[in-house]
Amino acid sequence: LWAAQSSLEQHDWNHLQEIGKKSKQKLWVQIAERNLGKKNTLSDPCLSLLGKKDFVPADMKKCPDELFLSLFNWVQADVKGENKENARRRFVRGWENFQQDLRILKANAGLGLLWLPASAEENLPSRTSLALALPELKKFTP
Repeated sequence: LWAAQSSLEQHDWNHLQEIGKKSKQKLWVQIAERNLGKKNTLSDPCLSLLGKKDFVPADMKKCPDELFLSLFNWVQADVKGENKENARRRFVRGWENFQQDLRILKANAGLGLLWLPASAEENLPSRTSLALALPELKKFTP
């Protein structure tokens, strides 16, 4: 998990692809391939929203990730007729909180996870971090 997180942060798409294949993490492979120029569809119920021209609210209910939905609302603000700046601010607030949690998790991992359960690492790299790594969403990176 930490190797995948590191590969994502360093934009090392070949390594992320390799790790994804070895650990059978299809989404990591798909994100790496997109960044390596391959066109593919994303199998994740949240990230698959990004490729839809016409989506319905029921599609959003399939996504259990509030931070990702906040990003999606920002990306789609123009289409949905919402205030783009307000959507951006909501996302950035959540993103900053997530980044703070990630810094704490990294520090704790360096200390042997003395204060957090190993299950806290299960969502690394995060769905939102993976989405922001997509070439089409780079402009939304805070």
